[in-house]
Amino acid sequence: SIHKDDNPRLHIALKTTNQARFIFTKPPEIIHIPADGYVWWVDTRHEHTAINGSLESRVHLLMSLASTDAD
Repeated sequence: SIHKDDNPRLHIALKTTNQARFIFTKPPEIIHIPADGYVWWVDTRHEHTAINGSLESRVHLLMSLASTDAD
């Protein structure tokens, strides 16, 4: 489902395929997070969904960043 999260997320792809994607609606963008050992900052406060167009599993370690905004 298309949704927004309250906070941005850090992703570490432990296992993925080239068919696993994040789809953002505004601005329109499709991204793939490779299993390259890097930490990826993803602003999931924007409308998005995730798909895995493969029969292989996708495993990401997620960390939600606490908001530091005054409001």
